[in-house]
Amino acid sequence: KEEEGEEGEGCEMISPPYFFLHIPKTGSSFATTIIQGVCKIPEAVREANQLSQQCRSKFLRLDSGHSPLPSSEDNFQKNAGRYVALFRTPSRRAVSGLVHHFHDCPFFVDQLGKLSAS
Repeated sequence: KEEEGEEGEGCEMISPPYFFLHIPKTGSSFATTIIQGVCKIPEAVREANQLSQQCRSKFLRLDSGHSPLPSSEDNFQKNAGRYVALFRTPSRRAVSGLVHHFHDCPFFVDQLGKLSAS
């Protein structure tokens, strides 16, 4: 159901918040998949802060970017069991990083793909 209004209006928190720990090149598109499952957004939107107000109201809090974990042990313990992270084989993560920087060079990307598959 589409809801309009202030951020968070009409939203009821049904469970404690979850925190997505972002490790570069291990599945960052996961967050995009979650957002697209809830909102119809144009492909051009690359950051959560570019979403319409109507879409943002469907999330209690949606922060984009790189923020550090809470610094106090109490805060970490309070949120235990609510952290989500994706992991990847180190060699595939390295290849993903290289491909990211050479995405406009198809031959090189193809060669890297063959290398990582072996």
